[in-house]
Amino acid sequence: MTISYDEEFSSLMLRWRGSIWKAVLKDLIGFYIAYYIVLAFQWYLLDEKGKEYFTGWIMWCEIGAQYIPLSFLLGFFVSLIVARWWEQFNCISWPDKMMIMVSACLPGNENLVVRQTIARWSSLQAAIAWSGVSVKTLKRFPTERHMVASKLMTEEEYDLYMNTEAPHGKWFIPILWIVNLIKKQKQKGVIDSIQMDMLLKQVYSYRDGFAMLFVYDWIKIPLVYTQVVAIATYGYFFICLIGRQPKLDQRKLNYVLDRNTAIAHMMASELSDQLPSIGAPMVPAVPHTRASFKIQDVIPKSHLAGFKLSDAEMKLIKPEDLEEHERLLEETKVTNRQRLGTLVRAIEKKSRTNATINEDDEE
Repeated sequence: MTISYDEEFSSLMLRWRGSIWKAVLKDLIGFYIAYYIVLAFQWYLLDEKGKEYFTGWIMWCEIGAQYIPLSFLLGFFVSLIVARWWEQFNCISWPDKMMIMVSACLPGNENLVVRQTIARWSSLQAAIAWSGVSVKTLKRFPTERHMVASKLMTEEEYDLYMNTEAPHGKWFIPILWIVNLIKKQKQKGVIDSIQMDMLLKQVYSYRDGFAMLFVYDWIKIPLVYTQVVAIATYGYFFICLIGRQPKLDQRKLNYVLDRNTAIAHMMASELSDQLPSIGAPMVPAVPHTRASFKIQDVIPKSHLAGFKLSDAEMKLIKPEDLEEHERLLEETKVTNRQRLGTLVRAIEKKSRTNATINEDDEE
């Protein structure tokens, strides 16, 4: 649902209807209730051994939460939703351009009834089509009789509409009425072919918006996208129920304090002015122990390290060599043609000889 707003930042953050606070409040309350239940369980029901074991779970969940690409998934899903929402908004049909064209092509009081009929049918078209995709419109026109009561449809139109059998939908019938009315005006000579073409283009454009809304209502976002995002989001916050718990293992904190104190004291006193003498020679290779020498190091090599060319392939090509190569190639072609001709003639001669022998055998 889209909510209009035009306020200062302070009052904008306090808006409730259509706000993020309303969207996440129930989930946020549920998360905090579950979080403090787990916290109370850790504080009051676990002994020291259990708290130490539970701290391991906290650290495991804290690391595991880093492997859920929640930001990427939510960014992709939100961009998809926003793009789809904006495209649907752009598909909302507005009768302005169509009625402007109707007023331009059918002016005067003599065409007032025609203009008003087209305007009413355009509103009827919107009421019928949007009732199939919008809950608010459906609540306003739950049945076709409500459209008759709202003066959008006459009794005659109601009978025609209800008696039309259309198993695949009949939301487009008012558009056909508009097209037939324009055709009738062309037959009467009220408008010419150019005006009719201009009017029909606007009518078709008006119809396309309703058709696209039905397509968006028919083709949902692929279920796998919604499932992946839902599983990742709820899985992430479920892990955070454990991973965001405070670590109650005191010995870990005491070790960190003792270590930091010892290191800081050593750096401030013993290592403060310590400087070895320089000038000791550096050996080109660090010696191995017998244990480490058994482990052969894998020296990285390029995948072309074993690629080699023959001496002939590495020889540079000179311009005169190219000319000689082309001459030899041409001579080779001529020789091949001559050999091919000789071979063909030999095959033909052999075929004639075999044919003569076969004739003598038959005689």
